[in-house]
Amino acid sequence: MSCVKRVIATCFRALTAVLIAAVLASPAYAASDSVSVSLPVSQTFVNYTTLQAEDTFSYVLTPLESETPMPEQGADRYSFTMKGTEDVKLAQIVFTRTGIYRYELKQTAKNRKEGYTCDGEVYTLKIYVTNAADGGLTASTVAYTESGEKADHISFTNSYRKEEASTAPGHAPQTDDPVNLTLWLMLLALSAICFAGALAGRQDDDIL
Repeated sequence: MSCVKRVIATCFRALTAVLIAAVLASPAYAASDSVSVSLPVSQTFVNYTTLQAEDTFSYVLTPLESETPMPEQGADRYSFTMKGTEDVKLAQIVFTRTGIYRYELKQTAKNRKEGYTCDGEVYTLKIYVTNAADGGLTASTVAYTESGEKADHISFTNSYRKEEASTAPGHAPQTDDPVNLTLWLMLLALSAICFAGALAGRQDDDIL
């Protein structure tokens, strides 16, 4: 009987060792080995005139440290445009490691044209990537204004205001039409001829 027990015990130990080896040899999968973030950005455009105005503006996202993940991997900056009044989400940024990642977001200088007032805010973005409770990664984003205050959202407001041509009495309308210019010259010449004729007639009357 004791011999049988020893055989059973030996088989049990062998089976346990096989099961443990199989578990250790199996690949371990985390709940998620990466996390992605899409930054929300809004733009408001106001046209204070009746003129048609360009309403597309350019922006740039720049990492503040080297080897920082970007929407376009390997790029040192990410440029995008927004039109009119709209809300967008930028292309995803994928993170595979924990850490604090910092970015700067602002409008580009080429938006500054005559008649336009462009929002000059420069946002500093901090993305905190930490380990999640399930073993994966989680991310949270905090935006700061140039003054260091936390921003509820990333937004820019641009406007267009340009004085329109005046047509009030006493002001000749501005025009580049060559036909109108010729007409003005003809009227001026006719007036000069009439004045000269009147002056010559007066001189004749004086002689008589």
